[in-house]
Amino acid sequence: MTFYTFLAASYVCLYAIVLILVAVVFYLGRQLGLLYMRVGPAGARMMNSGPTIGDVALQRDVLDIYGGHRTIGGSRSLPQLVIFLSPGCVACQEIAPAVRTLARSERQIELTLISAGSHAANHAFIAQYRLEDLPYAIHETIALDYGVTVTPYALLLGSDGTILSKGLVNNMAHLESLVNVLDERSLNLEDLMSSPAQKDRS
Repeated sequence: MTFYTFLAASYVCLYAIVLILVAVVFYLGRQLGLLYMRVGPAGARMMNSGPTIGDVALQRDVLDIYGGHRTIGGSRSLPQLVIFLSPGCVACQEIAPAVRTLARSERQIELTLISAGSHAANHAFIAQYRLEDLPYAIHETIALDYGVTVTPYALLLGSDGTILSKGLVNNMAHLESLVNVLDERSLNLEDLMSSPAQKDRS
């Protein structure tokens, strides 16, 4: 076998290996897709750290980027969804469009975004994902007050400041799983009001 014949055979083997690897990657990707469709998107991943569901959240006052006063927790007319973000967080960048969509669709929830980092990075983040119309505050330590150490993370507070749900939110399905707690509470209340015992009292 001449040198050139050996070289040509080596190239053929190399191309064959590359084609096999491409086929394997394609197959694995297809299997992952099938697995995702079977399992479906999971709800927000709850973390053990942080405030306990059912407890009353700490009340904290912050200034948003426009100088407006914002309060986390406490009594209010609407439930409050507090989302902790960071402009350097890839998952936060991916969920930003979902946050904007949620703000448009859920008018009966008061949305508040809390971020850390430099003002320049946060303003660039806001402009890139068109979050200018949303309450957005920059605070370096307030997340730790609520035991939040990772982002994106969300807390859903009732109108009385009670923590209704919490967890990591990496996509729209995670956000919706937190907000759906409000619908479940509403249905439970309707069942209670329509129960025979309640009717007898009235």
